[in-house]
Amino acid sequence: MGEWSKKIGEFGEKVVFNNLLNEIGWGDAQKNVSIPCIHGTKHTFGEFPRNTHGIDAFFSYPSRLIDRTLDHLIISVKYTYGPYPNSPVSKFKNHFFDLTQTIECFRKSELRSNAGKNFSGVTTARNIGVLFWLTNNRVNNDVISKLNNCRGLDEFSYETVFLVDDYKAAFLYDSTCFLRKKYSNDTVEFMHPNTGKNINSATRETASKVLSIEYINSPVIPFSITSSDNKKTLALSCSDNFAIDNLRRLLGLAQDITTGFASSTLLLYPDYDQLQHNNFVQEAKAGFGDKRYTESVSVACFRDDFRELK
Repeated sequence: MGEWSKKIGEFGEKVVFNNLLNEIGWGDAQKNVSIPCIHGTKHTFGEFPRNTHGIDAFFSYPSRLIDRTLDHLIISVKYTYGPYPNSPVSKFKNHFFDLTQTIECFRKSELRSNAGKNFSGVTTARNIGVLFWLTNNRVNNDVISKLNNCRGLDEFSYETVFLVDDYKAAFLYDSTCFLRKKYSNDTVEFMHPNTGKNINSATRETASKVLSIEYINSPVIPFSITSSDNKKTLALSCSDNFAIDNLRRLLGLAQDITTGFASSTLLLYPDYDQLQHNNFVQEAKAGFGDKRYTESVSVACFRDDFRELK
């Protein structure tokens, strides 16, 4: 059993490192780093005080959404062969506390100190946990919704922890791969909208290969696609299933973003069906007065199917 568990864990790390992190621009993360535990008794491991914490991956980057801010991402990978438990709270808490203990010691670590020296113009640093809790079950279930009532997570000190489950990981991966395949001759990047906190024109990037941590489990991910002749397309990928009210909101959001930016817009859903949904798209577009905008908008499914008309 020990060898099988080790094999599963190593496979899970490869899935996250080679597939997910590379696709979202975090591929340069340091892998399998160890830091000293400075709260040995508080962070007891089994019957003994803890000496070290293992970090599966560590990635630092200057925030594209908040000026003069450096984001340190402390990444933990938990992978199992079977599906999520029917009652996942207890298992989630084990994974969560393991990560938050690590964050607690990371804040005083040499790893954090050295990482900060690599960036200039930074006045604030955030220590952010990212927990990839994934399974080998190809159904890609959502476990986050089953943790809404989870309590007692403040035992250890932390700022923010993001949880990525099978459902969110599949959404991220499928959306990114679909666009890079569809626009294989163009530049596909993650868009960094104006937040009101990234207003420094000297450092502001409107798009890059690095996904901002704020979007790691967002239901909508914005992409910027630039063609060889510098024409721009805005793509918004939505994890929710297609519905006309949702489409109206997405059309409004895209219209706000595309003003002076993109010449065309692509809206993506996991279940969009041209035959079934096209009339709903036309109905939603009819509610917008700017016909030049609505004529530039198309809707598609980010999961490839031979029935999708090109």
